[in-house]
Amino acid sequence: MRASNPPVTVIVPDASSNALGRALLLAELVADDAEVRIVGVQLSDSMWAPAKKSRIPIHTLRLRHAGGYPRAARFVARYVPGSRVVVSKPRATSLGLALMAGIGPGGMLLDVDDWEVGFRLGQSGGPLARLGRQLSDTRDLIAPRTLNSYPSEVLLDHAAQRFPHKIVSNAWLASRFGGKVLPHVRDTNVLDPARVDVAAVRRELSMDGRLWVGFVGTVRPHKGVEVLVDALSGFQGADAPGLYLAGIDEQERFASSLLTHIRQKLGPERIRIKGVFDFAELARWVAAADIICIPSLDAPAAWGQIPAKLFDAMAMAKPVIVSRVNDMESALEGCGRVVHAGDAPAIAAAISELAADEALRRDLGAKARQRAIERFSYDAGRRIMLDALSDVRPRKSS
Repeated sequence: MRASNPPVTVIVPDASSNALGRALLLAELVADDAEVRIVGVQLSDSMWAPAKKSRIPIHTLRLRHAGGYPRAARFVARYVPGSRVVVSKPRATSLGLALMAGIGPGGMLLDVDDWEVGFRLGQSGGPLARLGRQLSDTRDLIAPRTLNSYPSEVLLDHAAQRFPHKIVSNAWLASRFGGKVLPHVRDTNVLDPARVDVAAVRRELSMDGRLWVGFVGTVRPHKGVEVLVDALSGFQGADAPGLYLAGIDEQERFASSLLTHIRQKLGPERIRIKGVFDFAELARWVAAADIICIPSLDAPAAWGQIPAKLFDAMAMAKPVIVSRVNDMESALEGCGRVVHAGDAPAIAAAISELAADEALRRDLGAKARQRAIERFSYDAGRRIMLDALSDVRPRKSS
């Protein structure tokens, strides 16, 4: 079947960041139907660690400064002849490079999985920090240091709304950009709790003796982990629930500051940390938690984002607590607990309810996994992806 289908090239905005995760998902969905590769730039020296063992070929060019963009455009252009082009994110280092490489709006499938402008609007800091960002944005209008600047993101945000072939990751983005909704689907055959020795994983992490509430993935200010910490800090006693963080880069500035705060609030005995890990190990580290909590804040950076880790948790049959942001409530639909964003007491109440009832945890987890299989599996996502890709013609060979 693959021989009769034109190849697919997925253009990633930065192969050294977690932006590569969505590009890999899109590539995986077509890998059984066509030859597929990922192409793009790296904005730092190392490829994103979880993807280093990917079965999908990844071709990257190290981009160190804005002066390298013409070379990067030529690099991308070498890979696209004869293939159908998928562009991950409306960013200058993906969509911008695709346009510079001569690929017109009608010749690509544009994937929008986050609201890039929202990340900028949600940045925190005092008056001096805001003034610094304003000066930086003004300077970028005159002499861009990088095309992934705020002005370029605003420009591409508006342009993307007029592109004819689009997929988006959630309903909020569909209302802004249009396009078919392709959630962060998961391979539910790989993410299967029956394939993991949970007791062995928990022994490895010294997690015996208490219930553990997990947050898996990259920590950012809009993810609301501080609210979860506040909720857990109200529990007392030797067996008080603990916080399990997996996939966290302790060297990253925000993560390092957050960990200092967590240790002060909870103490070392109630914290377990697993650092960055390869995708192939995802099932093991999600399985270690008793409960998964995704406490996203009601902030611009979260409005257009539905965390992929929700679907990981559902596939692994975990009871999930989420905040009422984006599509998370409708995704769970009776398979977990939903609270208002930023409501630490409500999160604490949900943890108490689930901690006291193991049968309820098992029931919600089983329902979540069944829903993941039916709605958020590779089989479900592949149909959406192939249908959207059918609108895109292969790029002519030179």
